[in-house]
This record gives sequence, structure tokens and C-alpha cells, in this order.
Amino acid sequence: MAASPLTNSAPNPEPLAVTRLDDGESACRRLEAIAQRTGGAQSREAADRVDGILEQVKLRGDEALLEFSERFDGIRPDPLRVPATDLQAAWEACPGD
Repeated sequence: MAASPLTNSAPNPEPLAVTRLDDGESACRRLEAIAQRTGGAQSREAADRVDGILEQVKLRGDEALLEFSERFDGIRPDPLRVPATDLQAAWEACPGD
């Protein structure tokens, strides 16, 4: 396993370590450890927050979307809906595959 430092864009960056796992068994053990560390209470708390947001959007519609957009993204879109002409122009600007 080899580790190499990366930079972190956080306010007080600390080097990040990237570990390369060359075999499936090591990768499986590492993923299981990550799942155990990030599961349980954290997952339930996140799911509860998402459920609360979805409930507010169901109850209050666009007003809730605007509030959450401002809270999480730092913007309050006006208008909330992207005009069809802008969507069409964006679609046409996409490279074909």
C-alpha cells in the first residue's frame, strides 16, 4: 500500500493520505471499516435531516425550496424555474457522444 499527500482546501489544510489497495481482500476490509465508522447513528441523523427537508418541501413547496437553496447554496434563485429557452440552449451547447 502506498500513500501520497494531497492538499486540502479547508481553512487550515492538513495533508490528506491516499491509500492504494492493490488486492480485493484489502479493499474489502478497508471498505467494511469505513462503513462501520460512518454508519449507524450518523446515517440515521443524516436520513432524519433529509426527511425533514423533504417534508418541508412537500408542505410549503417553492418557498421551502427557496429557503433551503439560500441556506445551503448561499443563493435565492429568482426565478426558481429555469426558462425553457435557457434549457434548450444549454442542451444544444452540450457535446454529442
